[in-house]
Amino acid sequence: MTKATSATITLHAGPNTLQFRANVKKDGSVVTTVSQRDAEKKLSRGMTEKHPDMAAAKAHIATLAKKAETLGWQRRAGFAGKPDAFSKIPAAPKVA
Repeated sequence: MTKATSATITLHAGPNTLQFRANVKKDGSVVTTVSQRDAEKKLSRGMTEKHPDMAAAKAHIATLAKKAETLGWQRRAGFAGKPDAFSKIPAAPKVA
């Protein structure tokens, strides 16, 4: 089984997005960052921290996300699925 090389938590407040990321670096350490995208799609990044492993980084971004939720940021419920366009494998189109 492969180890995770990244983890992300995304929160929203209207058109604004707050994203907490943890990425494994080549030396094995993990760096966490927080990015905010505003309504005009302008991105700003901050709160960069280094952690010894992915478990510590995941715990850190989970704590930050919980704090952000108390400040009004919300997790979205998920994607609204579209109905299937077909229920069995379609025939190949005829090519001239």
